[in-house]
Amino acid sequence: MKYFRRLVNYVFYFKRIKRVYGDHKNFEKQQEDELFRILHLTKNTKWGSLYKYREIKSIEDFQEFVPISKYEEIAPFIEDMLNGEENILWPGLVKNFSKSSGTTNAKSKYIPLPDISLKKNHFNQGMDMISVYLNNQKDSRLLFGKTLSITGSLSYSPSGNKNIMVGDVSAVLASNIPKWAHVIRTPKLSTALLSDWKEKVVKIVDASSKENVVALLGTPTWVSVILNRLNQNTKKPISASWKNLEVFFHGAVSFAPYKTLFRELLPDKNINYVEVYNASEGFFAFSDDFNKPEEMLLSLSGVFYEFIPLSEFSKGERRAISLKNVTCGISYAVVITTYGGLSRYIIGDTVSFVNLNPFKIIFTGRTKYFINAFGEELEAFHVEKSLKESLQKTGGSIKNFTVAPLYMKDGNGGAHEWLIEWSIKPSDVSLFENSVDEIIKELNSDYEAKRANDSILGKPVFRYLPENTFDKWMEKRGKLGGQNKVPILSNSREYVDDIIDML
Repeated sequence: MKYFRRLVNYVFYFKRIKRVYGDHKNFEKQQEDELFRILHLTKNTKWGSLYKYREIKSIEDFQEFVPISKYEEIAPFIEDMLNGEENILWPGLVKNFSKSSGTTNAKSKYIPLPDISLKKNHFNQGMDMISVYLNNQKDSRLLFGKTLSITGSLSYSPSGNKNIMVGDVSAVLASNIPKWAHVIRTPKLSTALLSDWKEKVVKIVDASSKENVVALLGTPTWVSVILNRLNQNTKKPISASWKNLEVFFHGAVSFAPYKTLFRELLPDKNINYVEVYNASEGFFAFSDDFNKPEEMLLSLSGVFYEFIPLSEFSKGERRAISLKNVTCGISYAVVITTYGGLSRYIIGDTVSFVNLNPFKIIFTGRTKYFINAFGEELEAFHVEKSLKESLQKTGGSIKNFTVAPLYMKDGNGGAHEWLIEWSIKPSDVSLFENSVDEIIKELNSDYEAKRANDSILGKPVFRYLPENTFDKWMEKRGKLGGQNKVPILSNSREYVDDIIDML
């Protein structure tokens, strides 16, 4: 055992921790080096030739020559790659693509994931995260048990090319991790990749209930389903099945609205919660401080970062700044250049910096997940923080929710309509509703101004949905399980009206 621990210390500490925490001192040089390594590898691709990568000598050249792009603008290139064409955005044939819900017209996006992207970004960052966790938790048993990982499924390319696989990023990663990593994960790969979510839940619970599960990995929404099912099946507290459970690595959605729910599911376990920012486009950040939402952004991770202030982005502005020019307290749209062939690509996420030494961020929402129907500039961060604090006051917990505008009609002002599915109903629903409204006012001066005297925005309208409504809606859309998530904010009534029509 002591020799194994020495090996762990060597692999996860001496080779990684100092590099992780030493990043900030040289972040400008590291970011520049990452960019030029990517440009060198892609200079002969169709994209690299189009934008004269061979002529780029500086970051300023890169920002001048290469346009900032949304998915719709690079989709024709990716379609060629899905058809099996080589040397388009990345050299050679790309055999893996992450499929995620698009932010436009609810269509799917296909993000190229060549082997080098998996290795230099996703797997490297995963190892860094484990290193930091083990360094912080000296008595951890993480490597002496199993990690329950909730993944999506895989299928062949939509073009029918059987040399190319597409699926949730979690499924692509599970299918390509080193062989040794399968020893410490559950369920087996064939179960993890099942496409039928209902069948998958049954098999995951059956298999994992017999394992020494020490860690959970996945989105809070779907992991909570597994925990609830385990409770129902065993009729015992989860701690009785998984005595050594110590950590939940979670991402994809904010954990704030789900924290109360997990404390109820795991009342007698002192669980560490580690926030992870691992998107289809890349693994960008993770929390190095247990139970805090801010995450450490690493400059040596196979990604060149740029940022557009959200206030400018929402007006159509596409001028981006480099990492060295960011400031704290501003929401930015994230722009990335990666080893996956994405160049100056808008990923659709927004973040705010809370520290610059080292760089630490909080996820504030999506560029498409906001409400500004009445000039209120409501972001996901405002909604999630108001929910968290209101639930703490009233003792309830939420399974899923979404918010949309109620437009002005018949001389009446507008409002926001909330659709909520309870896990546990609050002790005082009226207090909960008033608290949500008041906290958003405190967080958002634009919202507060529009709410003054109910002149433009009236009080929020809350509608409470029957159990499993959101699951049925996601199933109807073919998005049940995996990394799929309910959109929490929309500037239109597309989602809300579709859900209400089901009732």
